[in-house]
Amino acid sequence: SWIQYVSAVDKWKPMIEEKYPEILEQAQSALAEVKVPKNLTEQSEKKPVRKKPVDPLSHIDRRNSSLTNIKFFDEPPLPARTAFELFQQKFKRDAGANYAPAKAKEFWGRLSEAKKSVYADRLNVLKERSKNNFISYARKLESEQREIFVGIKRSILMKYFLEDIFAVDYPGADYPILVAPQKKNTTVHVAKDMETIKEPLEDFDDVKEDEEQEEGEEEEEEEEEEEEEANEEQEESCSNSNSNSESSASDSDSQLEA
Repeated sequence: SWIQYVSAVDKWKPMIEEKYPEILEQAQSALAEVKVPKNLTEQSEKKPVRKKPVDPLSHIDRRNSSLTNIKFFDEPPLPARTAFELFQQKFKRDAGANYAPAKAKEFWGRLSEAKKSVYADRLNVLKERSKNNFISYARKLESEQREIFVGIKRSILMKYFLEDIFAVDYPGADYPILVAPQKKNTTVHVAKDMETIKEPLEDFDDVKEDEEQEEGEEEEEEEEEEEEEANEEQEESCSNSNSNSESSASDSDSQLEA
């Protein structure tokens, strides 16, 4: 390949310059005429494959639980993660309202390695104390509360301490890791063929027919009510006319008698 050729030229170049300067000149002129892509080296080199980190707690069962967000009363706090964070906490307390993160980094950079190691040693002591505090806290809880506490905190504390601090006292076989249940997938899947949407369409047509039938029945009932009202009005008018005719007839009879 081109890269192997170039590397071979670089390897034998000193000897060729000494013994065969004319051949070297010809080779350099030939190389100048060749156009080499700038990204040839990047294309030829294979990118390293990123391996997924191994889960150190993969041997422990997971169990869905809705209690993963609960907080325990008087739970032990975690100390700083790094020596710089420990220094930053002290710097923030001392500076008060005048605290600035940039200033903390600047002062940390000015410290000697001996002073930085003091913070590192202090952090190791705090981590060991915190580890014991978490174990003692779990020991004081009731059995059901302990199972929840260890199930929630095991993974979190594993990331901080880089070890399973509950492995000895509360093994994973008896205390599974509690995880939040996954949310249900609400994605609407589109049908790939008409057969899958045939039944819903038929159901819709049936519903539509039922609605039209109900509307027709309602209209018929309204028409019947209107007819009944009209008949009642007609009967009333007939009865009124009959009563009027009878009264007029009685009046005429009385006049004839007189």
